[in-house]
Amino acid sequence: MSHRVVVELVTGETFTGLLVHTDSETGNVTLEDVMRRAQNKAPSVQGRVLLPGNAVRLIRLPDVVKGAPFLQGVAETIQRQQKRRRRTALLAKKVEDGKVKKDAATVKAKKLLRKQQ
Repeated sequence: MSHRVVVELVTGETFTGLLVHTDSETGNVTLEDVMRRAQNKAPSVQGRVLLPGNAVRLIRLPDVVKGAPFLQGVAETIQRQQKRRRRTALLAKKVEDGKVKKDAATVKAKKLLRKQQ
């Protein structure tokens, strides 16, 4: 049984569609019969879409599925990814401010930050 949900990405795009699958390992979300709305662009209709968990900002669920066990793993994965993203941003800021020496770890953190933007 599928439910209509809205998934917002970190880029600001929103995808409205029927929830087909969630992956508790990666946080990936699969939707069908999708309406995609990009910022400042006309909506477009798409068939089936796989949204990567690290790009998901939030998922708006109907009341009937909130707290469902099959979504618990996805929520935890997304929270871990957001925490990692914040930690990377803080580390990159410290490198820019000269508070932390550039070593292999801080250089990697800075690269990850650039990819996320």
